[in-house]
Amino acid sequence: MRRISVFLCTVLLFSSLVGCTDSGDVPLICQYTAESMQSTPEPDETAAADTGADPLISPVTDPFLGLDISFLAVGDNLIHPNIYMDAKKRGTEEKEYDFLPVYADIADAVAAADFAFINQETVMAGASYGYSGYPQFNTPQQLGLDLVTLGFDIINIANNHMLDMGTQGLIDTVNFWKEQPVTLLGADYEPTEP
Repeated sequence: MRRISVFLCTVLLFSSLVGCTDSGDVPLICQYTAESMQSTPEPDETAAADTGADPLISPVTDPFLGLDISFLAVGDNLIHPNIYMDAKKRGTEEKEYDFLPVYADIADAVAAADFAFINQETVMAGASYGYSGYPQFNTPQQLGLDLVTLGFDIINIANNHMLDMGTQGLIDTVNFWKEQPVTLLGADYEPTEP
């Protein structure tokens, strides 16, 4: 049951991203997926006998036949001080931190995926908060830029560290991600009028 739930969440996420809809209110891909998970009715052997078709093979009516979409997911990108201090050693005048080598082993897979998701466990509130590790993390925003360079396009920030820098730190993290070409999941806010 758990596998189906995760699959349905992925399909719902995908359908909301691509805007795939039918004439009804529910996205077509979700309707199709839900129907495909139900038990398949027994083939009508008399109809197959009349046409000479194999009763165990259904006619091809799959609207997604030939459509291949890849989804890559990475969990808990938790940046401790030794990681960002190492990234600083690799930095240059143009780029103070360089996190790209940390992801070298997965870079090709991330770049090749149609949709690449990562759970960004640490906030990126900005340098003014000071960078820190456990128990209250704050990671350089260059990490986020490097994740985008790698090809991550779905970023989740809903986790137990999202308020490590307080409410304003979360707002600043959300603002940072809103400036990037990604789909942000897990937090948002509506600015209030003064």
